[in-house]
Amino acid sequence: MKYWWVAFAILWTGCSFNQPKQNLVDGELIPMKEAQLFFLKKVAQDTVLCIVNGSDTLAFQKQTTSNFHLLSTTLVGYFDALQAIGSIKGVVYASSIANAQLKNQVQDQSSFSLQDNAQTMDPEQFFVHPANFVLYSPFDPAPQKLPNTTQSIPICDYQESNAWARLEWIKAIGFLTNRYPQACQYFDTILAQRHSYQLKNPRPILIGSHDGQHFYWSAKNSAVNQLASDAGFDVLGLENDGNAILDKEELWVLLKKNPIVVLMVTQDQIPLISSISKEWNKQFQVQTWCIPIESTQYFEKSIVHPEWLLQDFIALERDKKTGHFIKALP
Repeated sequence: MKYWWVAFAILWTGCSFNQPKQNLVDGELIPMKEAQLFFLKKVAQDTVLCIVNGSDTLAFQKQTTSNFHLLSTTLVGYFDALQAIGSIKGVVYASSIANAQLKNQVQDQSSFSLQDNAQTMDPEQFFVHPANFVLYSPFDPAPQKLPNTTQSIPICDYQESNAWARLEWIKAIGFLTNRYPQACQYFDTILAQRHSYQLKNPRPILIGSHDGQHFYWSAKNSAVNQLASDAGFDVLGLENDGNAILDKEELWVLLKKNPIVVLMVTQDQIPLISSISKEWNKQFQVQTWCIPIESTQYFEKSIVHPEWLLQDFIALERDKKTGHFIKALP
């Protein structure tokens, strides 16, 4: 699927590695500022990327010239921020790519679709158009068979504890693309804006998604909820990991608190959500906003621009027009 159900897409989820163990060599640790699930180690004259998975740690070396197969469209954001789109060799969901440069690369066949016409992974493409690295997320496991020259690397940014730790994974991509100094500079610049936006009059906020029958309530440790909390909102959500489906009565109890409501929506859901929003406003006088995930390239851009979400939240509190991800319903 191009998008896992919207409610699940806004959660941090566990990372399942489909890869053999590798022994972690000794060396000088280079810790990260926010991220807990990857780090670098200096080993003799080399530096290796280490990715933590429970009690196992996987180690990877960069290559002088690197190109990539991406099995998750969310990873495009990292490459775009590092001006490394040209190193992407293969992609999934090529027909729906929004990034202009990558779209052009697919059209002129300098980048290729890794799927057949039915959007099913085509194993032959990994051999016909080989790459140095296959990067995948927990939502899209790596293929079982790859060329011997290809390394399969899990990018488990979704498992981090907050949006800022997730952003730091740009350093892992920077390491692999030979753009590590640029990645560090980018991360430090964005992180410096973390406390630049604070609410003066905190209000409750309810964030999730709706399919016309059920409201999907995201966990408090989802990226968007944590950024709303950073901005100062009183976030209504679960205290633990995971999400829940609220029945109508439970939802109405929350709506009676007069929160700002923000819903993740696909383009074809907007008419339905607009109708639901009018009903809620009539009964509870709540204002509903949306994040149209396709037109805003939310999954790609929110990873590398958490400060944009903070700016949007501040605009909501002041009832001003937002400029990035959060939009008014038609």
